[in-house]
Amino acid sequence: MKYFEFIDSFGTHFKSVRLLKGYLSFDLYFPVNWITEDLNKDVSISVIEGEGDGKVKVVSFVCKKEKKEIEEIEKLINKVIKYNREREEKKSLFNEKVNELKLIFENSKIDDLRNLKVNLDAEEDLNYEPKMVLEDDTE
Repeated sequence: MKYFEFIDSFGTHFKSVRLLKGYLSFDLYFPVNWITEDLNKDVSISVIEGEGDGKVKVVSFVCKKEKKEIEEIEKLINKVIKYNREREEKKSLFNEKVNELKLIFENSKIDDLRNLKVNLDAEEDLNYEPKMVLEDDTE
């Protein structure tokens, strides 16, 4: 992949690339609540919490300066972005469905509510944190 396309693929998350004694560090901005550390044990990941306004963190993905390892880093970064965007969307959808359910309860008769069937496997807590399944993208 051309350098521009590589950088452009990370969009507004891209901060910098650094060369460190035969290693490359890809530095990206992510929201502080994004999960990065637990998604891959084979890559060195360093996090600088709360840069700037405290809403973003800088995450550095470090690998040897070798084509294969750089390609793996790119896959990992794309996986982190996809995982966290899906996680945010699931949480948003959960809250939306909870609000819909509240409206049903506010606007329905008690007898109708007694017969209401809801097929949810989610937790009752409004601070629901979706459990994500990380797919192995070997494309």
